[in-house]
Amino acid sequence: MKPESKLIILSVIILFISLIISTGTSWFLLFKSEKVKSEVLRNEEINKIRSNLKNCIDIGLGVIQNLYSESTTLAYQENVYGRSAKCMVMMVKQLIMSKIRLISEKKITLKEAQKQIIEETRHLRFNKGSDYIWIQTDKTPFPEMIMHPVNQELEGKTLDSPAFDCARNRAENLFVAAVHIASSNGGFLDYLWERKSGRGVRIPNVPKISYIEGIKEWGWVIGAGVFIDEAVNDGINRIKSCVGNLIFENGAGHFWIQDMKGRLLCYQGEEVASDSENLATQDFIKKSHEIIQKGKKEGSFVFQRTESSKTGPKNHLAYIKYFEPLGWILGSSANMASIDETITSENEKMQQLVFHIICISLTIFLSATIMTLRLKNYFSSTDKQSSDFTDDLGIDSTSSEKTDETSIHDSIKLLNENTNRQTEVLNDLKNYIREISKK
Repeated sequence: MKPESKLIILSVIILFISLIISTGTSWFLLFKSEKVKSEVLRNEEINKIRSNLKNCIDIGLGVIQNLYSESTTLAYQENVYGRSAKCMVMMVKQLIMSKIRLISEKKITLKEAQKQIIEETRHLRFNKGSDYIWIQTDKTPFPEMIMHPVNQELEGKTLDSPAFDCARNRAENLFVAAVHIASSNGGFLDYLWERKSGRGVRIPNVPKISYIEGIKEWGWVIGAGVFIDEAVNDGINRIKSCVGNLIFENGAGHFWIQDMKGRLLCYQGEEVASDSENLATQDFIKKSHEIIQKGKKEGSFVFQRTESSKTGPKNHLAYIKYFEPLGWILGSSANMASIDETITSENEKMQQLVFHIICISLTIFLSATIMTLRLKNYFSSTDKQSSDFTDDLGIDSTSSEKTDETSIHDSIKLLNENTNRQTEVLNDLKNYIREISKK
């Protein structure tokens, strides 16, 4: 094989190896860069979703805080739950005023009028029969009980027992405080009182508010109260209903509420029954509980949830916050499918770029190969013409054959030894060319 052919083949091999190395290096660097980029993009998307969830949780927690504060303030309880008590007291007061007119008209005696009022109010009930009216005197320093439909043993007794020191932050005698409010044109009084359940069980120190009015003509004080533990429960139910109806992300995002016992109270817009255990074993319930147990007030985590039997479990990112007054954990989550879709889209772009690099590399290699083959053909035709010329001039071709058979080093040595011979051949070749040109 001639040196020119060897050089061509060697060039092709070097070009092919160079293309493989450059293409492989480019692909490796691109793949590594894309992997880092995907990881950065994933973290950015996770932080973005986490930030959105935190903002939504802050809004939801703000709603809970406002509703809870509203439900537990005395003004709200008086306005919403004390209204019925006030109406009952005002009704009895109007009834007493009508009796007073009858007395002034001498149609009835004072004793008869008071007895009628006592018997009529003794049997009055409101708020589904759980609340009642009592009547006391306005004597000082301690009043006396005139009528109490639930604790009749108090009737006729002076109300000076320390057990009644439960009004106004538990520091003042309830019935003395009622006298003070009655003398100031009436109003509400908050205190703690014993409550009897339907089974006869007595529950002590239940929060209660009463509306108080005075009847100066008779020296009476009338009061009617409502237990506000039910009011708080109503407020809690109102909170759960309100939070459950909060949505975000065009309806795709919902909240859940759980307590520290691991029970779901509200889940994706629907209130969960207290005896429901079907969701309490869910992964997000356990992880939420673990975060708060560690002393943290808020946090985020990833969990799996099956949204449908066709798609199977999907990764979700959750964010939670603890509402200490009620011992609630408010949480919300978002499907992480959007992150996977974004990463998949970026990977597809990377794959297309790698494919383009490979195609370009193959195109360059094929182009170089074709060019090399053309050069080989060119040199081959030139060698053939030179061989014909040497035959016509009587030049011995054995030296050429020897050159093909010997190494490049031997050929160069032989070429140096026959310099004169080559000069003569070149001169003969010039003469041959002149003769051809003359013809």
